[in-house]
Amino acid sequence: GMQTSKASLQTISNNIANVNTEDYTRKIVDQKSRVFDGKGYGVEIGAISRRVNQGVLKQLRGEMGELETISIKQDYLTQLNSFFGTPADDNSISHKVGNLGAQFNNLAVSPEISANHFLTVNSAEDTALALRRMSEEVQYLRTSASAKLKENVTKVNKLLDEIVDANTGIMTMTASKLSTAELEDQRDKSLNALSEMMDITYFEQTDGSYSVYTGSGQTLVTRQKQALSYTSPATMHATLEYTPTDAVNYSGPSNSDYPVGGVPGIFVGELAATNDITTKIQKGSLKGLIDI
Repeated sequence: GMQTSKASLQTISNNIANVNTEDYTRKIVDQKSRVFDGKGYGVEIGAISRRVNQGVLKQLRGEMGELETISIKQDYLTQLNSFFGTPADDNSISHKVGNLGAQFNNLAVSPEISANHFLTVNSAEDTALALRRMSEEVQYLRTSASAKLKENVTKVNKLLDEIVDANTGIMTMTASKLSTAELEDQRDKSLNALSEMMDITYFEQTDGSYSVYTGSGQTLVTRQKQALSYTSPATMHATLEYTPTDAVNYSGPSNSDYPVGGVPGIFVGELAATNDITTKIQKGSLKGLIDI
């Protein structure tokens, strides 16, 4: 009884000390009666468990993915919008195009005035230069997004490793009838981070481990992980694009002309058309970067 009370107090103390600790969940000491030969001999510790609403947690992870998608897009589109400028800005694209139109009108009305020829040509060169600079900036953003995509794929693989390790520890502790609460917290932390990067589903197995899948159903974690892969082009230019697997001109990874558009897909496991999940990712930072 004293040992049980001590464990309960220690658990309560940990709960209070970690009240502001991110990803920490409240722990509860489950007590059970100790019975020998039909007689009660006090209480003993049954297990230290967590108090987590799994339904709310799943919904939260879905919303976290949506938020991350929007945040990524907002960041890049804000930068893109700055290239266009405001109509009132003399250096904005809209102002330069409007000025070019006005010069053409002047030239049409008074073609005999040589100054109109000069101003029209000068305005056209100025507009073309601005458009070229904007195109370069757009491709720079695409290159940046592609590099960031590769970084995130690497992070996803690291998180999958963490989930596999946590699963292994939980299975071992469960078999030994020891508390898995702390390991479950660690696994939840990894799942939270993973859900910010892509849409996932997961199911608990009878041994306490989680099987994790992409939102579209491809396996990410069972006993082992299925790693994601993405090869980022060195630089982006206007003619480079991703060709989806359902396109008429699609060519699979095993062919010499892959990728047809110059931008490869994101694969789960083996490099095969059936494992290309690029267009199937619907949430998270990966989705935002793919759209950019």
